[in-house]
This record gives sequence, structure tokens and C-alpha cells, in this order.
Amino acid sequence: MTQTRMFQPEAEADDELGLMVMLDLQDAAPPIIRLRDWALGLTQPQPGEAVLDVGSGTGTMTRTLAALVSPEGRATGVEPN
Repeated sequence: MTQTRMFQPEAEADDELGLMVMLDLQDAAPPIIRLRDWALGLTQPQPGEAVLDVGSGTGTMTRTLAALVSPEGRATGVEPN
């Protein structure tokens, strides 16, 4: 049985929202963009593959991976925060 957890409204505490904002700002930094582009170039995800984004933050890379492996593939993001 697969369990999917989605955004929970009760998780909207100020400190958690602040963390999400910080992660979004960090994700837009040029060094992070270069690192992400390097990783995608190295791994070259293909349609139909299953990929895992560990430490997915707010899901930017997970969404990119999902687009690259679609329509038959699957991208899963795991974020401990």
C-alpha cells in the first residue's frame, strides 16, 4: 500500500513558513542552480524512469525531475523538514 502525504494546513506555523521561504530563496541562488544543472547533466533522467530527490526542500528539483521522466516515470521527493 502506497501512502502519499500532501501539504498539511496545520503545518503553517510561522517558523515552518519561514523555513519554506528560506528554502525557496536558497533554491534560486546561482551556485544552487549550477549544482542542479550539473547533477541533471550527470544523471540524465529519462522518460519512464523512477527518480528520488532526497532533501527535496520545497520540491523545485522534484518537479523538474517529474517533467523529465514523464509520462510513465515517477519522481518522489523526500524532505525531513
